[in-house]
Amino acid sequence: MKIAYVGNFTQRHCTEVHVAATLEQLGHTVTRIQEKPMQGNTFMETVKGHDLFLFTRTDSSLVTLEHLAEMRKLGIPSASYHLDLYVGLKREDGLDSDPFWRTDFVFSPDGDANSAEVFKRKGINHHWIRPGVYKNECYLAKLPSAPQHDVVFVGGGVQYGHSEWPYRRQLVEFLAATYGDRYEKFGWPEATIRNEALNELYSNTKVVVGDSVCIGFTHEKYWSDRIFETTGRGGFIIHPYIKGLEECFVDGKEVVFYQYGSFSDLKQKIDYYLTHDDEREAIRLAGHERTKRDHTYHNRLTEMLSIVQGAA
Repeated sequence: MKIAYVGNFTQRHCTEVHVAATLEQLGHTVTRIQEKPMQGNTFMETVKGHDLFLFTRTDSSLVTLEHLAEMRKLGIPSASYHLDLYVGLKREDGLDSDPFWRTDFVFSPDGDANSAEVFKRKGINHHWIRPGVYKNECYLAKLPSAPQHDVVFVGGGVQYGHSEWPYRRQLVEFLAATYGDRYEKFGWPEATIRNEALNELYSNTKVVVGDSVCIGFTHEKYWSDRIFETTGRGGFIIHPYIKGLEECFVDGKEVVFYQYGSFSDLKQKIDYYLTHDDEREAIRLAGHERTKRDHTYHNRLTEMLSIVQGAA
């Protein structure tokens, strides 16, 4: 297929860079359209002649509803792919008018039954696709003689942007208070770790603690890409259990789940795996192999394109 793809391609770590490279590895031709600089009258001339228009929204000002209507007249199907949660957050308002949600096919990891009803009511042709990890970055960095970090969290902390998710602040404050200088946090506003350095960090850490927005602890079948990024890049992760994750990983063999909201359960599991090196290493390696086999963008984009092509 010839695919015209709008997104942000300015940084190596951008999702769009990984998706475009994966599509090419799968044998497709990708025209990368940087979302901000291009003018609207140039945009459709670029899209013409392609078999699919793909949209990963960082800045949506380039694509309009009129553009999508013109694509339909030209017989070019359009699809959107987003990695984050919308239903239940303040930004849900964008579902009504943002062109990103008005493409022919919308793919996101929001798989909750209530979300499905919201999408249907708003006339959005939504399909549940889980996040993934870029296969080229799914490798084990060389370890030193022993991991140099005990407990690590990677991501936003007490300043986390979603007011609907106060649990993030509670989590990082608990980790800092409980583990002191044995705990390290990376990600805004602290140092941000990307690319090869992230593989090295994960492979060099005993326990990585996960988190994902799960509104009211009841939002099933949604989790961020953190669990796949961690396992794919060689990390051992203790992640809160969300219904549906058991289809991705075997608890205690490929990752370790803890009860959402139970810091006593989390502490018990962190403490156990900090001192049981052989068990931890076996889980780390098994989780990495599972992710490399089942949870890369190769898996996700093959699934996505089969849905688009199957509807033709």
